[in-house]
Amino acid sequence: MGETSFPLVAKDDIDEYEALGVINAAFKTYYDRKRETGHNNAINVLNTTGKNALRDFSSLYLTSLPILGPDYYRTIALSLFPDLPLYLRKEAGHEQSAELTSGWFLDERLERVYRECLLTELIQIIHRTRIRYIRDITKVKICIATTQSDLIKELCKWVRIPEYQFEVENLSIPTAYGFQTKVENMCDGFLAYAERSNRSIINDLPVFIGSVDKTLGTKHRPFLQYHLRNRSRREHIIKSLEERGLRLTGEGTGLSLDWCQSDAKRTGS
Repeated sequence: MGETSFPLVAKDDIDEYEALGVINAAFKTYYDRKRETGHNNAINVLNTTGKNALRDFSSLYLTSLPILGPDYYRTIALSLFPDLPLYLRKEAGHEQSAELTSGWFLDERLERVYRECLLTELIQIIHRTRIRYIRDITKVKICIATTQSDLIKELCKWVRIPEYQFEVENLSIPTAYGFQTKVENMCDGFLAYAERSNRSIINDLPVFIGSVDKTLGTKHRPFLQYHLRNRSRREHIIKSLEERGLRLTGEGTGLSLDWCQSDAKRTGS
């Protein structure tokens, strides 16, 4: 595969991607260096302006599109079209413009402003990489995680990449970036904890995941809270636990670990 892609993630996802191992030890230094003056200054998908740290990378992976809030694009569009309808498509009950779009905004003109701002931001990010060295012939690889293939095709035209070089690759979430390994290791740790508890005089199952983390020195609760929101990842986690005779109960800070059949397990050893 050659050079490992530098992961450019959303600011709020930095800690999560570090926990997943996407931001590994080598890449972590770039994020930590930007935290010296505050977390808001950390390099992220919306903060690459002036970030020379990317200039020596020939492979970049955007884990999301650099999309700002809708009001950012509304403000720009209003300076061009004062009578512009500002509604998002999902905002039902509003009068629709005569010019509709299948995109994020109802009005085609506002949608165009949004898309061109987004494309401009993507091009700015691309030119932060090694491609900025005019005389360097190294091929630069840009990977973008998105379902908006039409947007990426338009980006290819903007940067004059022939259509035949455009590729779409679907990644399996449970195997991406060691997710499956992390889940297996976590569940093995839970099983070892539960079995020790089962042999003790005081069996503390069910137990809050936060308490398990405190005992094991781990951070499984935020990992679970994040991934349980995704159906396929939740199913993978639940299956891995069930294979070890365990289950999760509760939610949020009340997320707890228990045996699948509590009474049988507690008296079975």
